[in-house]
Amino acid sequence: MKKYTFLFFFTFFPIFFSCQEKKPTLEEKILDPNGPDWCWTKTVGDFNGDGIDDLIIGGFRGGGISAYTSPDQQKETITDMTGAKTDAEPWDVDLDGDLDLISLFDVTIWWFRNPDWTPFLIDSVVSHDLEVDDLDADGFVDLVLRDQAEFGSSGNKLVFIQQKDFNNWESFEMDIPNGEGLKLADLDRDEKKDILINGWWLKNTGDIHQWPIHQFTNSWDWRNTYIDVADFNRDGMADIVLSPSELAGNFYRLSWFEQPVQPSGIWEEHIIIDSIETVLHYVGASDFDLDGWPDISYAEMIQGLPPHEVVILWNDSGRKWNKSVISNNGSHSMRITDIEGDGDPDLYGANWQDDTVKIWINQKRRR
Repeated sequence: MKKYTFLFFFTFFPIFFSCQEKKPTLEEKILDPNGPDWCWTKTVGDFNGDGIDDLIIGGFRGGGISAYTSPDQQKETITDMTGAKTDAEPWDVDLDGDLDLISLFDVTIWWFRNPDWTPFLIDSVVSHDLEVDDLDADGFVDLVLRDQAEFGSSGNKLVFIQQKDFNNWESFEMDIPNGEGLKLADLDRDEKKDILINGWWLKNTGDIHQWPIHQFTNSWDWRNTYIDVADFNRDGMADIVLSPSELAGNFYRLSWFEQPVQPSGIWEEHIIIDSIETVLHYVGASDFDLDGWPDISYAEMIQGLPPHEVVILWNDSGRKWNKSVISNNGSHSMRITDIEGDGDPDLYGANWQDDTVKIWINQKRRR
C-alpha cells in the first residue's frame, strides 16, 4: 500500500447555547417495564409491511428476542434463544418481499424468517458489531462483523459472510487496526457502501475481497468508538461523527470530521465536546427539528459517573451545537426511527444491564 503524507488540523468549537427558536422536546416513555434480561440487542425495521418501523429487543441473559409491532407496539416473540448480543439488522434474506432478522448471539449468528420466525444458523462467530448490505451487487446479502478491542477481546479483524443462496454462506477475514465501531456508508459518492471503523475507512471496489483502506484522522486516538455519518455542513459530502465508548472513568472528546474534496486524505476534525466520559455506546445523526441540518444524539451508559445523560446536540450550521438533555437515565445502542409514522425522528433504546425498554417521542409535529 502506498504511503502518503498529509497535513492535518482540527478545530474546536465549544457547545454554544443560544436563545434561538425553541427546539422540540423528545418525551421519554417506558415502552415495556418487563423486557428481556439485559437488553443488549436493539434494532428497527418494517417487519409487518405497514410502512412504520417495528422495534426489536433482545436479552443477553434471558428473555429471547421480541418485536414491538406498529402501529401500537404490540409485543411479539421472535425467539426464546438466550445470548442475544449487541447488534441485529433487518434484511430480506430469502428474497420473498418482507424483512427478516439477522442477529448476533454469544458465539453464533442467526437469521429468523419472517413471518414464522424460523431460525437458520449462518455461522459460528464471536462478534460485537454487525452491518449488512449487498456489497458486491450480486442480489444476495453480505454481512460485515467486528468484535471489540476491550474485555479480553480483539477488534483487529473484519469478518465477511457472503450469502450464496437461500442458506448457503461463505466467510473470510480481513486484518484492520484494532478497536471498536463499525458503519456502512457511501463516503465517496459512487453509490456503493464503504466500511467505516475507528479512524479509517475502507473503499468498496465492487469486489468484496478488495478493500483499499484510508486513514481519515491522525488526531483521534481513542480506539473504542460509536460511529455515524451525515452531511453536517450541507456541502453535499458525507461527514463522520465519532463518540468515545467503553472504559468508565476515562475522558475523551466528541467530534465530527469534515470530508475533504479528496476523501482518501485526512479529514478536518471539529471538536464538539472537548471532555466527556468514555461511556458513549451510542451516537446518531438525524434532523430532529426538521430544519434541514442533521443534529447529533448520544447516550451515556449507566456504568459511568452520574448523571447518565441522553442528549440531542442541535446543529447550528455545523459550527455551533446547542445541547438538550432529554434523560438522565442513560441508554445503550439506541436507534433512530419514526415510531409514530408522523414524519419526525424519534429514539428507541434501553440500558444493556437493564430490562426496561424506552422510547423518546419527538414532539415536533405536535407543536
